[in-house]
Amino acid sequence: MSELNRGNGRVFRPKYAPPGMTYKQAREAGALRESSLWWIEFHYRGKRHREPTESSNRMDAVRLLKKRLGESGQGKVISRDIERTTFEDLAAMLVNDYRANGRRSLDRAEDSIEHLRARMAGVRACDVTADRVTA
Repeated sequence: MSELNRGNGRVFRPKYAPPGMTYKQAREAGALRESSLWWIEFHYRGKRHREPTESSNRMDAVRLLKKRLGESGQGKVISRDIERTTFEDLAAMLVNDYRANGRRSLDRAEDSIEHLRARMAGVRACDVTADRVTA
């Protein structure tokens, strides 16, 4: 039945208490509800990683878990936060760092960011490559 070997992570649907009840009260009353979306859980470098798959299809969740396990085997687990980071987020972090550390080249960095922004606006950070910046 299981598509994955024991110990490689798991696919599950979390349970939650209905509004107005605590988790403990709902558990004791047998009123816990199960999420319609599947979640995955795996461990990487001693840390537990959990993320929703945003799918109600179990096989989609299994595929995502296998993808994350493959990434962890290659040493490059990419979390959802990293996947959502955009060029604008990176630019803001760079400018904030330059300001916080009093860098004299802040004006130059802002000029460079403005130049890149024309081509990189809305691009995910993981898609920003040296070739893309050069182009």
